[in-house]
Amino acid sequence: MTAKIVRTGGGRFDPDEEFVFFIAMNSIAIGIPYHPWTLLGVDALMGKAGMAELRARTSQTGSKMFLDSGVFWLATRHAEAHGLTMDKALRVPPEEIDQFDRFLSKYIDVVREFEDRLWGYVELDQGGVAGKRKTRALLESEGLRPIPVYHPLNDGPEYLDELLERYDRICVGNVVMAENDVRRALLSMVWERRRRCKRKVWLHALGYTPNQFLNAYPFNSADSSSHVMAVRFVDTMCSGRAMLAQFGGLSGDGYRYDGEDLQHAERGLPKKRVVLSWIARTEVEAWRRQWHDLNRVLDAERWPAPLQGEPDPVPAG
Repeated sequence: MTAKIVRTGGGRFDPDEEFVFFIAMNSIAIGIPYHPWTLLGVDALMGKAGMAELRARTSQTGSKMFLDSGVFWLATRHAEAHGLTMDKALRVPPEEIDQFDRFLSKYIDVVREFEDRLWGYVELDQGGVAGKRKTRALLESEGLRPIPVYHPLNDGPEYLDELLERYDRICVGNVVMAENDVRRALLSMVWERRRRCKRKVWLHALGYTPNQFLNAYPFNSADSSSHVMAVRFVDTMCSGRAMLAQFGGLSGDGYRYDGEDLQHAERGLPKKRVVLSWIARTEVEAWRRQWHDLNRVLDAERWPAPLQGEPDPVPAG
């Protein structure tokens, strides 16, 4: 008997939308007219400034705001307080994580207030498969429909198949930390199992800047802060890319911003955020155009069926 498909929440999600990339950064509301897809974590919403940022984003026409759980931030604080590695901290049961109940309460309040204005919201993926199942069941009993998270290095392929069978969207985490060869193998495994489930499931790569691997394994969306790292750390623009592959950077005095006068109309921080948002938008459009070209000879939703006797893909390592 086929399981009932859970339609994950978010009033501004369009399942027919093409590839999208979310800018992950605070104080980026000014760039939404140029790049409407942004991500904000619950950890940034614990104070008044974060909530003001969320309201500023979601009130703008066309905004596609993706709410991240903030669990990585929460686990990082727990790891530092208890002398744990991050790998161990992420496996701690939710009820044993410092301040988890307070964090969960904030998450529920935010989703209930903003769900119709969100693109989607990531589950609180703490505590391995058992912890995720437990917390997600609680959230679903409260009427919420978070997007589940699959961690290829820890969760096992059977859990991925379970999520593919039941949900319309899945987030894939912990891929970005892997070495290139392992990252490619993990993306391949996830994509192949998604292809074999014989229905459309939206795949989102958490913390992953779209690169050339996504030409072969076409995840539907991704998020990262790489396009706006210049806002935080340097006074020049981000790296140049072609066909999702990085090839160089923009440098020289013509691309510099004034670190002393951040409010300057042409070289201040607000202008810098606008330009970086515009660059992110042009890369999304280039990503989509590239797939239009590929689809002249390849239909991404109807790739050749597995050959008879072809083994199932398995995780790397």
